[in-house]
Amino acid sequence: METKTVTFDFFRVQVEGTTLDTILNETFAEDEEERNEMIRGHVYRLQELQKRGSLMVGEMLRLRMDDAALKARASGGPPDLVPLLEDEGLAEETAFAFHPKLKVLALQRHKFGTSPWTLSGYLEQASGFSPIVFEPILEKGALQKLAKMNDIRAFDFQVAGANQEIYDGLGLGMKELGRLANRTGAPQVRLRMSMGHATGSMAGDAVKTLARALFDRAAVGEVTRIRITGRDPSGELEPLDLLRHRMVEFAEIELDGKRMPHVKRAAALRQAFEHRNDELIEMFEGLP
Repeated sequence: METKTVTFDFFRVQVEGTTLDTILNETFAEDEEERNEMIRGHVYRLQELQKRGSLMVGEMLRLRMDDAALKARASGGPPDLVPLLEDEGLAEETAFAFHPKLKVLALQRHKFGTSPWTLSGYLEQASGFSPIVFEPILEKGALQKLAKMNDIRAFDFQVAGANQEIYDGLGLGMKELGRLANRTGAPQVRLRMSMGHATGSMAGDAVKTLARALFDRAAVGEVTRIRITGRDPSGELEPLDLLRHRMVEFAEIELDGKRMPHVKRAAALRQAFEHRNDELIEMFEGLP
């Protein structure tokens, strides 16, 4: 049986004025066509939503309305156009699960499906509540290392992409860095700050605050490196790569033909939550 590896990213959800489970339930209660929202020329729709124990498990559908549907044979020959009606498009499915008590969302990573920032935008449009923020979760062990790290000797990060919004809220100097990259036409920015041969430490609180802000933007996919080098409580110099410690889970899904059925991806999402259950409870239970 052919399988495919699926990645699930975990996020802590912040919503003002309501809860994400309320938004999901109210959106899904509408008729299918009324659930459609147009974002960047594509139609998005909450296609499935079910309660499974402590989780709400759902499916987002993305309809690529402006792409021609072509098919071709591996053995050769010209591609043929797949006939589509005027209101039809190429459909991409993205599964998710939400834990209302912990306010944690796990979302299938899908290059052509529904991204985290598109999902938040969809739910904002559907509900009228804004902002809906998905904050990537740093694994508990990495959080503890970061908190205990002192005598910070170096900090470097990399942004790959032209999205200027990445730099918003990071401080005036950082925003100017983004403008400079835009003016020079550089699609990639990498910055390294270091104590070099000097004694002492960088400003730890400032470095950690900036690192966390960059980490929260990692869901956009354009922050490609965040690394802090400092001393642990034993005095050993240790690098900490934050992006390598994002909370993710992987699953092997059996294909039904060329498709991954929703029921199998939903089961994998529940298993992903079970695997992280104790860690998530310790990190978030009782928090607002």
